[in-house]
Amino acid sequence: MFRPFRRAAPAAELVLYVRGACPLCDELERELRAAVPTAARDLARVDVDSDLALVARFGSVVPVLTVGGRVAFKARARPEAIAPRIERLTRIALERGPLRP
Repeated sequence: MFRPFRRAAPAAELVLYVRGACPLCDELERELRAAVPTAARDLARVDVDSDLALVARFGSVVPVLTVGGRVAFKARARPEAIAPRIERLTRIALERGPLRP
């Protein structure tokens, strides 16, 4: 018996906005990768100092994790809150579409 081919649901884009030499950024990335193992594959790490528009948008507030363009966390995150919030924002992004800055 044949089963129809199913594609996996697309993941919402995970972006971690950071600065160089930012221990808090490294900590959030470690916690994120531990809470959501697929983050290693799906995560884009962006240095805000690489773009003046990002500097203007984020100022001194880093790290910032966005899911489908929506802010999930700023600065710190409780490890137990990471996976549920990413799941919720992914669902929202897939239903409504990603936000664009």
